[in-house]
Amino acid sequence: MLRLDNHNLRAIILMIAASSAFAMKDGFVKSFGGLYPITEILSAQYTFQFLLFLPLLLIRYGPSKIFPKKLFLQFLRGILAIIAVAFFYYSISNIPLADATALVFISPLVITALTPMTFGDKVGVRRWCAVIIGFCGILIIIKPGFEEINTGTFAAVAAGIIYAFFQIITRKLSDEEVPLLTA
Repeated sequence: MLRLDNHNLRAIILMIAASSAFAMKDGFVKSFGGLYPITEILSAQYTFQFLLFLPLLLIRYGPSKIFPKKLFLQFLRGILAIIAVAFFYYSISNIPLADATALVFISPLVITALTPMTFGDKVGVRRWCAVIIGFCGILIIIKPGFEEINTGTFAAVAAGIIYAFFQIITRKLSDEEVPLLTA
C-alpha cells in the first residue's frame, strides 16, 4: 500500500484546490464575460491577488526581499501575464470554454520549440514527435477549412503563445528571485 507523508498529502490537496479554483474562475469569467468588460474583470482579479499576496510576502520574506532583482524582466513577465489572461478571457467569452482551454495548451509546444534557443536544452526526437502530434491536435480543434475561424480561436492561440513566453521568463528568473515573486 502506498503511504503518503504529510507533505505529499498537503501538496495533493493544494493541487486539487488550485485546479478547482482555476476551473471555477474560468466558469465565472465565461458567465460574466458578456456582462462586464474584460478590463474590469482583469482589474478586479489582479487587485484581489495583489491585496492577498502582498501581506503574505511581507510577513514571510520581509520588505527587503520582495523587491525584484531583475525589475525589467519581472515587469515584462507581468505585462505578458495580463495580456495572456486578457486574450484567454476574450476567447472564453466567444468560444466554448473547453475549446479555449485546449487551444491554450499550445504553450508547452512553444516552450519545447524555444528552449533549445533560450536555455540550450536538447530536445530529443520523441519530444519533437510529441510537439508535432500536439500541434495536429490543435489543428483538429481549430478545424481549419471546415468552418469560419472565430476571433476567440485566434485569441486562445495567442494566449497560449504569450503564456509560453511568460513561462520562459519565469524559468529564467527562478534561480535569482524569491519563489513567491515568480509564482
